[in-house]
Amino acid sequence: MQMTQAHVAAQAGVSSDTLSRLERGSLSEIGTRKLLAVLSVLGAELAFSHWDRLHRRIKRWMPRPAN
Repeated sequence: MQMTQAHVAAQAGVSSDTLSRLERGSLSEIGTRKLLAVLSVLGAELAFSHWDRLHRRIKRWMPRPAN
């Protein structure tokens, strides 16, 4: 199924202009909710490849609960 930019934008709840600027790389910033909505419409997802390493670092910095 071929989707138009207008269809994707409408389904994601963003403007066609926002989606167009995102595709062209001229959007200075986009919120997480909007980005995830666009990805969802496209059947894609966002993954972080260094999540495990980051998670270990965060655990080291977080204080342990007092017993």
